[in-house]
Amino acid sequence: MTLSTPNTILWHYSQTLRRCVARVHATEDGTQQRQEIVVCILLAVTLVEAFLNVYFRILVSNEEFTSHCGWLLEDLRRRRSLDHKIEVWPELILRKRLDFSTGAARDFKVLKERRNALMHFTSSHITLDALGDLTFHGLADTSAFDELTAAHAADALEAAEGIICEIWRLRGIPEESLPHMLHQWTGRMAAT
Repeated sequence: MTLSTPNTILWHYSQTLRRCVARVHATEDGTQQRQEIVVCILLAVTLVEAFLNVYFRILVSNEEFTSHCGWLLEDLRRRRSLDHKIEVWPELILRKRLDFSTGAARDFKVLKERRNALMHFTSSHITLDALGDLTFHGLADTSAFDELTAAHAADALEAAEGIICEIWRLRGIPEESLPHMLHQWTGRMAAT
């Protein structure tokens, strides 16, 4: 067994995500660039889910929130969905809801939907008749991949960090403390 501080895995995911975003901008080949963008999107959503797991687990260890410890541990054991965690946990533990129609919560929702389009698509099984007697059966719509741009990579990182900060705002963390919190939890250096 390897033991680490709760933020260790978040630092690893976040630093990997930042390197991946940098590779997107350094890659000239369009296909390779889109492949890197996909990794950014998947990792950004993973970073947020890992943050929710760790942060809320720590919160329910605090005296103020111990009444929520039992059901949260059960949710973690059952591996509840990301949607459940991000929609239910803040409301039950912090007594505040994220507004997914605006700001950082909306941006994360867009990111998650983009991730879902890349991961959970169902093959459309399109048939294409080409060049007379040549027919292609079972083609899949890969538009979600083919339409990716370098901006999607940076947006993924920004959306992940944005929703993490939004959780802290719900917790009552002062705005001026958020850069320090991002550094503590993700390793992001504050802008100078």
